[in-house]
Amino acid sequence: MDIYVGNITERVREEELKVLFQKFGEVILVKIIRNLDSMTSKGLALVTMKNPIDANNAVKTLNRKLFNGKRIVVSNERLV
Repeated sequence: MDIYVGNITERVREEELKVLFQKFGEVILVKIIRNLDSMTSKGLALVTMKNPIDANNAVKTLNRKLFNGKRIVVSNERLV
């Protein structure tokens, strides 16, 4: 199940997001969306989790939580 994560800092790495979401279940993929010209983060990421129940628990728990100094937005719906 795909989870959209917004309002992440430019310094966040994919591994950090993976560790955060692995607390809820198996993470298949983490991809930070980057500007193609500068390769800087756009403040958005996609996290894919294997189990939909685990993914829903992650969304409910992590949405609006502080992560690296910012309140992240975590949703099952596309944020863009």
